[in-house]
Amino acid sequence: MRTLCLLLLAVACGPVEASIIPVDGRSTPNDDSEDSLSSSDEDRSTEGLPISSWTGSREVQRGRCSGVLQEVGVRYTFGEQADACTGCDYVFELEVSPARICNLDVVTPTWRGVTVSGETATIWSIEPLEGGGWQASALASDAQVRSEAGQVLLDYSYSLGAVSITGEAVLGSD
Repeated sequence: MRTLCLLLLAVACGPVEASIIPVDGRSTPNDDSEDSLSSSDEDRSTEGLPISSWTGSREVQRGRCSGVLQEVGVRYTFGEQADACTGCDYVFELEVSPARICNLDVVTPTWRGVTVSGETATIWSIEPLEGGGWQASALASDAQVRSEAGQVLLDYSYSLGAVSITGEAVLGSD
């Protein structure tokens, strides 16, 4: 019998692990790396930009199935989710659609964090803990960063088990 899984698809601050969540609700991280949540203020191409929104898409590939998720969200500067990603430059709450892709349920809203270091960034997944509180885990630690016209452009990719994800996001002001 196959186990139906829910896939957490999100992008946000610093190094964060993404999880495939079995229907029974127990989280199963797919990466045991211990990425640091520290950030550096040196060489930030995004420093001083008025970032308040996230607009993006992710292409999801699972076996022969592929599809595109659309993401729209707002920046949070305080709260438990922002506190969980202490090294993040930006934290966003994202609404993701469609609700199902490649036979996987999509969790929405989704929380993402971003830590920028020069021309690269780390995208974080921020997830609730079973006993309360929140935890940040790295999804992609080598996202490419470009700044233009007061916006930050991110290109990234990561894998969650048998699922490959390629994404792009525009961080800007409303």
